[in-house]
Amino acid sequence: MESHKSWISPDQRIHKNVLSEGKNGLKPTENCECIIDVFASTYDVKRYNESSFIIGDSNNSFERLLDIVLTTMNKDEKAKIVFKLNEEKVEFTLKLTEFKSDGFIFEWDAKKKLELALKHKQKGIELFKGMYYVDASHRFSKAIKLLSSIPIAVDEPPTVIDGLPICEVYSLKSILYNNLASCYLKHRNYEVVIELCNRVLQRETNNVKAMYKMAVSYYELHDYHKALETLEYVLKLDPQNKAAADRMKDFVQKVNETNAKVNAMFKKMFT
Repeated sequence: MESHKSWISPDQRIHKNVLSEGKNGLKPTENCECIIDVFASTYDVKRYNESSFIIGDSNNSFERLLDIVLTTMNKDEKAKIVFKLNEEKVEFTLKLTEFKSDGFIFEWDAKKKLELALKHKQKGIELFKGMYYVDASHRFSKAIKLLSSIPIAVDEPPTVIDGLPICEVYSLKSILYNNLASCYLKHRNYEVVIELCNRVLQRETNNVKAMYKMAVSYYELHDYHKALETLEYVLKLDPQNKAAADRMKDFVQKVNETNAKVNAMFKKMFT
């Protein structure tokens, strides 16, 4: 069926003009395996025609936009697509040839969600090691969202759900928040680092990695007293922590400088 329908994503980063509507019915959702044809492109798309594409299993901004646009398409739909990637405009023609549904997220049990979260965590670690910090952050965030979708009663939280100990969910969540904080630290978004580390510390009050990242963030935000106080606690918990020990001299120096400035200001006030 020929068509001239169009769709634009809310953030204006995706423009889709439908060339052929395909067969109406269910559309792809998270973790669906899609067979796609991508052609007439200004982007290197060859690899997407050589294997199936899993929605959500995305390692870069192009693939994350591809995730979104595929969830709007019918089987056999063909469309002209334009992506806005930073300052670059990527144009191509996309056809959804086939897809295999994995059900809806609300249908998945806790074990499946945990398994997928672990997969995203591992991929995120690989991306982080490769210095793809933004892409890593998307993996960690997706894993957190999956775990957050596990229904846990507020009034009487269970110890086990779908055969999965709840403590495993909480433990993995803390690791993911810590990893996500590392991504934001690399991009110098210190306020967010502190917020994420606080989430870790709500469940693991003595998490040294979270505390160290908080100390560094306080320092970069010029809150030197909090930075020193936090770093001292890190070394109290882990006296052999070399990273913390190496930063201690700088932290103490900044606190002393700040105190000296405050004292000088008070002297001027009373002379």
